[in-house]
Amino acid sequence: STLFPYTTLFRSDTVSDNAYENATENKDFSAAPVVWYQVQPTALDILTSNFITGGSSNYWNYSNSKVDALARQAQQAPGRAASNAFLARAESLVKDDAPGVFLESVNFVDGRSPDLENFHYNVFYGTYYDRLWTKA
Repeated sequence: STLFPYTTLFRSDTVSDNAYENATENKDFSAAPVVWYQVQPTALDILTSNFITGGSSNYWNYSNSKVDALARQAQQAPGRAASNAFLARAESLVKDDAPGVFLESVNFVDGRSPDLENFHYNVFYGTYYDRLWTKA
């Protein structure tokens, strides 16, 4: 099996990709590199995915009841300005708690042949390969 290169840095044993993915999904590690792709370009998505108790991408088991309450208030706020005020307060709490260390941000580079027609790139989902064709 293929070995994930970083696991030897964070565990006393080297594990397969599958074992690594299972460990991170089950939050069974003390430290590990984790990748997260933002689905919606909003601060609310980042907060509710990564920093609320039980969030879908909260791999470090971060839990702060004040952050959870502010996230709920931001979701229920009547408008963007009110929501952003709650999010700013939650961001300050998360910053102070420092639940994770962010090491890098990935940049995607895409290129195409001039013969490729109907090329469209979506920043969130990538290239729509099912809609491409080449010039005859």
